[in-house]
Amino acid sequence: MWQGDINDGFTAIKLINKYVVAVRLNGSLEFFKLDIFSESTLRESIERPKTKLPLRKHVRTGSVGSSLHTLKSTNDTVRCLHIEALKAHNQPVTVLETNGAYIVTGSQDHMLKVFRIEDRQLLYTLHGHYGPITCLFIDQVNPHMAASGSQDGMLCVWDLVTGTCMYSVQSHDGGVLGITCSASYVISIGQDDKICVWDRFHGHQLNSIPISNVYCYDLAMLTHNLLITSKRGSIVIMDVQTGEPVKVFSLGDSDCNVVTQLLTLSDSIVCDYGTELRVVRFPMVATKED
Repeated sequence: MWQGDINDGFTAIKLINKYVVAVRLNGSLEFFKLDIFSESTLRESIERPKTKLPLRKHVRTGSVGSSLHTLKSTNDTVRCLHIEALKAHNQPVTVLETNGAYIVTGSQDHMLKVFRIEDRQLLYTLHGHYGPITCLFIDQVNPHMAASGSQDGMLCVWDLVTGTCMYSVQSHDGGVLGITCSASYVISIGQDDKICVWDRFHGHQLNSIPISNVYCYDLAMLTHNLLITSKRGSIVIMDVQTGEPVKVFSLGDSDCNVVTQLLTLSDSIVCDYGTELRVVRFPMVATKED
């Protein structure tokens, strides 16, 4: 178990292959390496007879200035090596996203930073917001594009290759709370109880959809124009072109349970419902994509 200063707690964590990337309230960006060993592998390395040639040990040890912590499960041992800590921001980091090549962080200092995963080098500092960064999305269709929102209602779309702002719009009266993208649209949800649909390439507003009884600001695209969102205890599939719901999936009969989080998988979503987790699958979509 890794323990740091309790006054500088983690605000976001991402897993990238065998690496863990985390950001803190003190503005730091930290990298950890996970090594996983089975009991048989550890026993073999301990009981292996000595030879004249030095054998490379499987277990890594911490270098000077680093720390090594061990977590044990029933059959495996996980060792967490603290690799490096970078001072990314001067204020708390509020968002963290990655696409496998880049790491992007956003902070209360109104800035975003782009780091290259390969060598953990800072590539760009992105300026364009005039309030704390509240949400961030890296497109999976075009991994070189990202979109960010801030507390002052500004939406910015970025080119991560050049570090330039493609466009920025005043998207909401209040903070931008969630963003997602499709092949043609950038979609945002804000504190003004609206979902706004923007042209992906030019930033023109195409639709503004009023919403109510929303407790979750996670958005996900099911298809090119179908958006997954939530309303109280239901999952809603919405056509962003018309602004009309196409399908509403009720998760239960209780009016007290609400959806507060959505996690998108390949052909389904996982959401909370009270004290339970619910999985809603969309097999027809996966079949069409295949």
